[in-house]
Amino acid sequence: MDWKSSWTALVSETLNGNDKGTWYVEGREALLPILRSMPPAQASARPSEKINSIAGHVHHTAYYMELAISWFTTGTEEKGDWDGSWKIQTVDAESWKAAVDRLESAADRLKECVAAKEFS
Repeated sequence: MDWKSSWTALVSETLNGNDKGTWYVEGREALLPILRSMPPAQASARPSEKINSIAGHVHHTAYYMELAISWFTTGTEEKGDWDGSWKIQTVDAESWKAAVDRLESAADRLKECVAAKEFS
């Protein structure tokens, strides 16, 4: 298996799990099923004032995946907005579903970009 296939398999298993259990996830105990089962109030909870919520982490991760996708598709490296990527910390049911969908979509597109990119 080449590195791109290994990378894609690892990201897929991290987010979606694998019924066979391969790298480190057995079954469906992966991020997306956990996030989809999490109530918005729990995703919005901050363990302390200095620690971001899970919702904040989901938004931040999706944002930086989208920046990577932009680089893959345009060849231009954009400066990210670190502080802005953490602004959303609380969610309701609708925005929580949208955030998790955004993360899943960004991960799927990023895997496609890596697969299509020629690296030297």
